[in-house]
Amino acid sequence: MDSLFLHYLGLWSPLAYAGVFLGMAAEGDPILFAIGFLTHRGFFKLPYIAVVVYSGVLFGDLCWYRLGTHLVGREGRIRRWVERIAAPFDKFIIAHPRRAIFISKFIYGLHRPTLIRAAMLGVPTKEFIRINIVAAAAWITVVGGIAYMASSSLSLIKHYFKFAEVALAVSLLIFILAEREVSRILKRRLAATKNGEVGSQQPLT
Repeated sequence: MDSLFLHYLGLWSPLAYAGVFLGMAAEGDPILFAIGFLTHRGFFKLPYIAVVVYSGVLFGDLCWYRLGTHLVGREGRIRRWVERIAAPFDKFIIAHPRRAIFISKFIYGLHRPTLIRAAMLGVPTKEFIRINIVAAAAWITVVGGIAYMASSSLSLIKHYFKFAEVALAVSLLIFILAEREVSRILKRRLAATKNGEVGSQQPLT
């Protein structure tokens, strides 16, 4: 499968890996999917990119969590955004922080507000780090694995995709649509679990 411009990644390898680190810290699923796809195509070396991706995710998640600690007792647009998305799950986050953070990792648009809200609700930093180490590893394995397999599957029909960029775009579109549906189902189940299992709780200290 030919490439229009992706082969330049090999010429700018250190910059590409640095970009991946920053990208994983700032964004999420689409970038991870693209990285998994490109790793299978040989644009990245698996051992190196795995370390870079994992480090970037942990660093980014810790930054979002730390943002939550700074929002305690403050008002503003970010706080209102977080409360609008994550506050309905406050009792669940307080009672089951491990489950809340883990599940939110797989729900598009909910994970970062959940990280911020967890800090605002008093989930201890050490506990957050322990939870997130596992959640991040699981998320990377699942999403990265899906992308890796998607790239492998496209090798069987590569005559339909002359350029790797086109194959990546098609795969990414399918992934995003499927992710939205999975997120909708998980969010509905999370809401049902939150309403059915969690009673009145006090914030963690």
